[in-house]
Amino acid sequence: MRDTSPGDDHTANPAWTGAARFLEGRIPPGQTVIAPAAFEATTGALAPPDPAVLPDWAVVETAGAGALPGALLQRLLAETTPVYANEGYVVFARRPTFGLASLRNAAPVRALADAAASGSTPPSPPFAGPGAAEASAPGSALPPEAAIMPSAPPRAPEIPKATLPPEALALRVPPARQADPPAPPSMPPGMPEMPRIPVPPTPALKPEPPPSNAAAAPARGAAGWGGLPARIGPLLGEAAGRRVAAIGHSQDLAAAALPPSALISAEGPQLPPACFDLALVLAAAEPPARELAEAARLLRQGGLVLAIAENADSLGRRLAAALGRAPTTSGLSAAALRGAAQAAGLVPVRLEGHSLDTWRAQSDAPPAGLLPDAPAAALLEEAGEAAGPRHAAWLLLLARKN
Repeated sequence: MRDTSPGDDHTANPAWTGAARFLEGRIPPGQTVIAPAAFEATTGALAPPDPAVLPDWAVVETAGAGALPGALLQRLLAETTPVYANEGYVVFARRPTFGLASLRNAAPVRALADAAASGSTPPSPPFAGPGAAEASAPGSALPPEAAIMPSAPPRAPEIPKATLPPEALALRVPPARQADPPAPPSMPPGMPEMPRIPVPPTPALKPEPPPSNAAAAPARGAAGWGGLPARIGPLLGEAAGRRVAAIGHSQDLAAAALPPSALISAEGPQLPPACFDLALVLAAAEPPARELAEAARLLRQGGLVLAIAENADSLGRRLAAALGRAPTTSGLSAAALRGAAQAAGLVPVRLEGHSLDTWRAQSDAPPAGLLPDAPAAALLEEAGEAAGPRHAAWLLLLARKN
């Protein structure tokens, strides 16, 4: 990859700084990394770029992609996931850790893909750092003081004053006399005056309330789930070629989480019992007794059901209560969700948490930067998984039919 001289000040380049901060502490020991030499202090030892060996991590400089072997760049684009991109660098991961979204549609990644297809190198964006002014005007012969002297605006040509004879100055044109307003019609003699009709005062307009800065909750569909679909597969197990019952309002979530080869069917009274291997239930604000009972009916013996619900005792809801703010939406407690599964004849196997909702302390909906598909939301999802069901925003209960 393109090397950079040791004398370059990389910290003055915001693109390098952003990529270095993203990589700091993220690469586990023992994993292979290819990157420009400037990143060695952040990533550790660098491996030579070899098209036959796919690295665990790769940092590709958009302006120096031509220095990479073309076959290696094509393998990175086809077999790894771009997890970070800015105007100067793209970071690829062979096995992305939880919470890192794919940026395959980002403009720098598309530019690399176009360059790999055409065999060219994407243009380097201008660097507005120290010395940028000198680089933009090489060979300028202006003295140093000319750079700080503002140029005088062009003067408008003077209009010659008209020469008038002396007698014209004594002439005064009288101003035009304005017409008097018409007099109101006089009342006939003996006609009593009409009483004046009082005019009610105009009511003051109420000021409109300021718009809320909280973004509306996203529509739950193929988009808007963030990293939640990625949690479902590992919990339910291999779903390829197996029959999955999507119960309640979980059809969109099942389609986003399970492989295309999974046989997803919506619930219905016409379905015979014990004909499904797996089931997915998306619970509302009350215990999903009916949904879990239907899952128990449809599952074969040993089948698994994953019930997902918002946590009524999440950290965000408890913070809101401590600050005297009552959230407008409710959820389910872990005990209520577990009890509903047991009442349906299912045996709870595992309870996990997903994401955090600390924004509830101030708002009923997450701000735009923390919506499920926003990059910053991955931090809350990673923290929620580590915090567990005690604090998480979502509860994921796995139960088995014995």
